[in-house]
Amino acid sequence: MNKIKVHDIVVLLKKIKVKNIDEKIKQVLSILSVKNLVEYEAREFRGSDSRKIIIQVERLYVWVNQLLPV
Repeated sequence: MNKIKVHDIVVLLKKIKVKNIDEKIKQVLSILSVKNLVEYEAREFRGSDSRKIIIQVERLYVWVNQLLPV
């Protein structure tokens, strides 16, 4: 499987012509940062941390769904 690099994600997102794309890129990078902490580091992930990241992911999901044609 090909590994997608964070840089590639940012490049692709910058191609989307919406006014708040820099904010959305920051959100994606924040989510990926937490994902990497959980996946690769021996860091305990608490319930409050889980709830915060779930909210971030849900908001990003809603935004993406609004962009995509049905």
